[in-house]
Amino acid sequence: MQAAARVTAEDEKATQADRLAALGVLGRSAGDLDVLGRLLTPRSSVAVQSAALAALGRLSDDRVANTLLAGWKTFTPAVQGPALDLLLSRPSWQRRLLAALEKKELPAAPIDAARRQRLLTARDEDVRRRAGRVFAAATGDRQKVLDAHEDVLSLKGDPLKGKVVFARACGNCHRLEGAGHDVGPDLAALAGKSPRYLLNEVLDPNRNLDSRWTQYTAVTPPRADLHRPVDRGDGHQRDAAGGRRQGAGLPPRGPRGVRRLRPVADARGAGEGHDEAGAGRRHCLRGHPGEG
Repeated sequence: MQAAARVTAEDEKATQADRLAALGVLGRSAGDLDVLGRLLTPRSSVAVQSAALAALGRLSDDRVANTLLAGWKTFTPAVQGPALDLLLSRPSWQRRLLAALEKKELPAAPIDAARRQRLLTARDEDVRRRAGRVFAAATGDRQKVLDAHEDVLSLKGDPLKGKVVFARACGNCHRLEGAGHDVGPDLAALAGKSPRYLLNEVLDPNRNLDSRWTQYTAVTPPRADLHRPVDRGDGHQRDAAGGRRQGAGLPPRGPRGVRRLRPVADARGAGEGHDEAGAGRRHCLRGHPGEG
């Protein structure tokens, strides 16, 4: 029965219902590991990949963590989240995840605050210590940039100049007052956010990365890279010869020079003349790195 289930699970000509039923049988023998790992590719539907992850979770084999990390670059956001949860479910797999982060085999950015907290408060003291070191290193360099731009908060912005900055540098990805494009998230919901919050989000967007808006690259024959943000909530799996998911969101990581403080302040002011002030400020600030 186990052998037949392995064959059906990998049979692309079988119905999805049959493949899912077969996957429900797997995950009880170490011999299932290779089959389950091969299913974690863009060629498999999200449903099949999710069932394969569930089956992997039934195994106690430490090689499960290696299998997940080996396929990481091909995972879409819909698969990456459950894969991370699986890696966090056992102490030995947590240690393997941390080893990958320490060696920079895996970027720290896709690990959101809630999942970081699971590592930072783990029962295992070694896991807690290593997690603290990994995530402190990931945010240290950006703190220097934040400190260098502290003066932005005290400058008065020019709304008219800020709208020009928005049109040139922000509107390609975001919308504001009916202008711009729906590539990134709608920023109207950010009305009322403080200037400090917006500045932090602009200069260090990956600290609080929303997994719905991450960059995914599909490599298609003849190896042309197609970039686009993937909303993990849209339910679609992109078929391609292969794929890799970037370890950061689409927004650039903010202005790097102090000479840019004036345009940043102007951009912030673009939103101060309407009811959605917070959204306006962040909207323009986020796109500002094209300045200077």
